[in-house]
Amino acid sequence: MAYNTKKGKQQSGDIQFESDPTDTQIDFENDFVAIKTNAQQRFIVSGSFITASVAVSSSAGISAGSFSTLGAITSATVSGSGLLQGSGLRIDTNGIIGTAGDTNLLTLTNNQLTVAGVVSGSGAIQGAALNVGGSQVLTVTKQLSNIASLDATTETTIEGAIDTLANLTSYGSNGVETRALGSLDVVGGIQINNVNFVDASRNITGSGLLTNLAGIKLDTSAVIGTTGDTNLLTLNNNQLLVAGQLSASTDLAGRSLILDVGKAIGIAGDTDLVTLTANTVTVAGALTASTDLAGRSLLLDTGKTIGITGDTNLMTLTANKVSVAGVMSSSAGITGSAIRADGDLKVNGSITGSGFSAFLPGIIIDTNALIGTAGDPDLLQLANGQLNVAGAISGSKGLFHVTNGTLQLGNEEVGTGVMLKIRGPSDNSVPLLIKTPGHETILACTGSGQVVVGAAYFGAKLNVSGSDPNMLIQAKSDNANPAFYVSGSGDAYVSGSLRARQLYMHTHKMNFGDTTARFVRFDSNGGDTSAGGNNKMVAPYPGKLVKVIVRSLAGPPGSTVVSLHSASNGTTNVSATAAEAITVNCSAVDTSFVFTFTDAAAWPVSGDIVGIKINPTTDPGTVVATSVWEYDQNQ
Repeated sequence: MAYNTKKGKQQSGDIQFESDPTDTQIDFENDFVAIKTNAQQRFIVSGSFITASVAVSSSAGISAGSFSTLGAITSATVSGSGLLQGSGLRIDTNGIIGTAGDTNLLTLTNNQLTVAGVVSGSGAIQGAALNVGGSQVLTVTKQLSNIASLDATTETTIEGAIDTLANLTSYGSNGVETRALGSLDVVGGIQINNVNFVDASRNITGSGLLTNLAGIKLDTSAVIGTTGDTNLLTLNNNQLLVAGQLSASTDLAGRSLILDVGKAIGIAGDTDLVTLTANTVTVAGALTASTDLAGRSLLLDTGKTIGITGDTNLMTLTANKVSVAGVMSSSAGITGSAIRADGDLKVNGSITGSGFSAFLPGIIIDTNALIGTAGDPDLLQLANGQLNVAGAISGSKGLFHVTNGTLQLGNEEVGTGVMLKIRGPSDNSVPLLIKTPGHETILACTGSGQVVVGAAYFGAKLNVSGSDPNMLIQAKSDNANPAFYVSGSGDAYVSGSLRARQLYMHTHKMNFGDTTARFVRFDSNGGDTSAGGNNKMVAPYPGKLVKVIVRSLAGPPGSTVVSLHSASNGTTNVSATAAEAITVNCSAVDTSFVFTFTDAAAWPVSGDIVGIKINPTTDPGTVVATSVWEYDQNQ
């Protein structure tokens, strides 16, 4: 049965496969037939195109007037007089492209396109490299290689195609100049206008200048010079050697000579005269100038130093200050608004000037050196540890003045007959202090009138301090050495007699038996109710009764009165009337009670008789007592 004949029974409509009616069908539409498999349209025929959604395979080939919008064509030969149009042409490895008469013009292998014939084109031919006869003759950097291994015909072809391969290109506004885009290797030399410019030995000759060159690179040990002197400049291991003099037709002011860090400037015999490192210029020899340096400056950064090879820090520069580590000397003198020295400032010559530095801790002058003025150079002279003053020493404020053998310290007149006078500014001051490094206070006088010897101890007007083994005060005479001393341990020694107010003690014992007052006895035990011969003592010096200490053995005497009785020459016994009476409550037995007397218990002259009476309130039984007397032996 055919679509345009009628034979047998016919049915109209779409067709589906009875075993797979859902997935396999033939769909008929107006001017449209589609074949489905797996429920997808695979092949479509319409009045305007035939479309296949899967690859079309044919063992006998596919012919058409033209092919357009192609995908991949596999395992087939494409032939025809028309062009292949599409987004790309992909050929399997070892696939070939050619003509009917020559099918192997182009062969494709891994990353390589092999041309059996001649490659030509009206436009540029581009690629990473060019191989001829299996050998690379043009590299990716546009360098020719392996030319010698090619046959003569191939070599001629390559040399003739250099322009096409873009090693040379037209250059300049008129288009007649030629530029080499890569390296240009010329064996036989270069001529310009039939005149040698570069000969076969790579020497550049000619009277013209090289201009418009971005740079000139020369091999190591290459030289630059003139016809008569070819070795003016020699290049060797990062070094440019100038055989002659380096000069400029104009002044070099405003121009710079820039060298890399660590590079040196020198001469043929001494190449390291000047070396440059980080912010430092090191001069190996002497730094001199052919002309006077007046008006010129040497500028160094703050903190930089000037020195020599063995001592690089002789001079250090900081803000407004030049520090000299060693000795600073000058044959012509040193001048300035001020001269400061952290240590000694030694001058072999004279120090002159209207000013004086206030920053010197001291002035050291050689023996027999002089200090003076221009008109009187001998005002001060030092000789053998002695300072000789030719004139008067005075101060503008009167604080220090020496004249006519008198020394005045302070602003008060010395006074007639006074050789040394020191006046402090206040009572709290210390007008005089003598000390050494080992002794903080040898002698000091305070404004309050105290004198201190040995240490800062201010317990009295005169204070002497020292350790226990020291002799704090000592005196001697012609016949007594020492005549007197006081030690740090508290001992006192006098080689002769010592007269002063001295104490004398006497003991007394008696048994009362009642409460009647009794006079104590001297030089025997017992007591008497009235004064008699045993109850008096003749006083050898004027003096007084200091105190009486009473102690009872039987019972407490209660409120007890102890009194002093005396009498002068012409009287037999001491007076019954007391010179002074002292009352003390003796409230306990076997307990000592002290009766302290005043200056009223005194007698004015030696030879008076004195006695003591004890009057208890209750019977004390046996009583022991000690009386303490003070005698003034200076009278």
